Amino acid sequence: VVNLCRVAVTAREVHIAPPCLPVDVVPSFHKAARRLFLTATLADDNVLVTDFGADPVSVSKPIVPKSASDLGDRLILSPFEAEPGQDHAALRAFLADLAKTHNTVVITPSDKRALVWSDVANRVCSKDSIAETVDELQRNHIGLVVFANRYDGIDLPGDACRVLVIDGLPTFANPLERLDAAMVDGTESIARELMQRVEQGMGRGVRSNEDHCVVVLSDLSLAREVWTYGDRFFSPATAAQLGLSRQVAGQLRGTDLLELRSAIDLVLGRDPTWVAASRAALAPIESKTISEISEIAIAQRKSFELAQDARHSEAVASMRTVIDTIEERPVRGWAKQLAAHYLYQYDRVSADELQKSAREDNRSAFRPIGSHLSPTLLKTTLSQSQASASQLQNRYGSPADALLGVEELVSRLRPDPEETKDFERAVEELGLLLGFGAQRPEQEYGAGPDVLWALGDLSFLVIECKSGSVSDSIHKAELAQLGHSADWFASKYDATCTATPVLIHPSRQCGRAAVAAAGTKVITFDRLAELLGRVREFAAAVAADSTFEAEAVGKRLMALELNASGFASRWSQSVKPARS
Repeated sequence: VVNLCRVAVTAREVHIAPPCLPVDVVPSFHKAARRLFLTATLADDNVLVTDFGADPVSVSKPIVPKSASDLGDRLILSPFEAEPGQDHAALRAFLADLAKTHNTVVITPSDKRALVWSDVANRVCSKDSIAETVDELQRNHIGLVVFANRYDGIDLPGDACRVLVIDGLPTFANPLERLDAAMVDGTESIARELMQRVEQGMGRGVRSNEDHCVVVLSDLSLAREVWTYGDRFFSPATAAQLGLSRQVAGQLRGTDLLELRSAIDLVLGRDPTWVAASRAALAPIESKTISEISEIAIAQRKSFELAQDARHSEAVASMRTVIDTIEERPVRGWAKQLAAHYLYQYDRVSADELQKSAREDNRSAFRPIGSHLSPTLLKTTLSQSQASASQLQNRYGSPADALLGVEELVSRLRPDPEETKDFERAVEELGLLLGFGAQRPEQEYGAGPDVLWALGDLSFLVIECKSGSVSDSIHKAELAQLGHSADWFASKYDATCTATPVLIHPSRQCGRAAVAAAGTKVITFDRLAELLGRVREFAAAVAADSTFEAEAVGKRLMALELNASGFASRWSQSVKPARS
């Protein structure tokens, strides 16, 4: 299957893998008369088809317990639900204090994230000390223990883990998985997969129906994803526990960590009222007796097996049978790219055309060699207040959800040298939230600024993000890049449109030999922090109004100086020329 493999190259590794697992190379598995798959938390059974080649008909009829009453007791809490602006350092200190009497296990998505806890942890485990630490937790009280990327594969029953902290969404193991995840980011497809892995992580601390555990979601992005998708993509039993937990969270909204501790103590102290409520929530829940297997998963597996037999045209035909049925455009683009992968084996010209079509559906798809997509020009058809209200209505289910969602967005707008792409995406989302048109031309078309905002009345901001910079002056190359982006804008938009070049940078002081074009503005990190404070106020005001009506939203935008007409002059500053 080497000719079918995909390759991803990073600064650290070259990863080569086929689109699906070639299970036929393991004869004992491939030829087995029966295969038995055991799992407690597999909410999405498609993986059994795509990864293991299981029969879709058999997978759709799993053997399950009659009810969910054998699941242990869990309270799922996020401090951010009670207080969206919760400080992570204060939360870590709170959990460290809790760990003095209860083993508290923290699962992080990476080694880097695990080190954040080193100031309060009793132990941050390396991959070589996991087994030893798990064994010790099962025998003794250690305190606060941190595991990196262990959402499955460890068992922590009873007192081994009474408080389980999940500190971030799971990351994907290899570069190819990360590429696929980036393509479908923001879709329900990736949300379903992430929620399945989060649910597996939650299962580390409850291993029987007599067990109990408090799950704390200590990351804002994770909390928002769980509150948004958990009801749909968790198993019925975990979704029921989440529903009960949200009732508790509603009672805690607007309170502090002391009130959170009181709720935790009810669970860990086996308060009879809580125990009864928890069991009542699970009592009527029945396990799913039928699993819905995605036609995409079936086609994906079938296409790979056909391609293995060099039946490439049939492999392409298999993928085409589902492409037109896919509603989410990013997922449709991903499926077209996979079909183009097989089509390239025998018709490279047609494969390039299909890849162009994939790129039109999904701007994260690969650009065919020599292809140039014409950018979609930004246009504002609604007033700022109408567009902002529409964004709030579409992105958030309620004003309370808006508070949490905006706080999560703000958290991604903190400068970080290792999160520059996420910062750019967050700047785009901020523009949309405020009612502007927004896109990322460099990401989508391979040319242009990091972010382009359309403020209305043919006025635009051409934005270059230097969120990874730690310099106390603006470099010549940074201003040259901004100049190129301004030239790109001038080549794509006619003379009726005006654009202000804007740099997001820690300083507005030009460095040696650096000269800024006339009209260049800078949003310094300090000014950005002030802007984000106003955005928080905007979200709080909208939540207090309990409405997403355009008129009310417009009044809040105006009062907080977030309106389009004065935005650039209020939140950006002129560049200081280089010192002589």
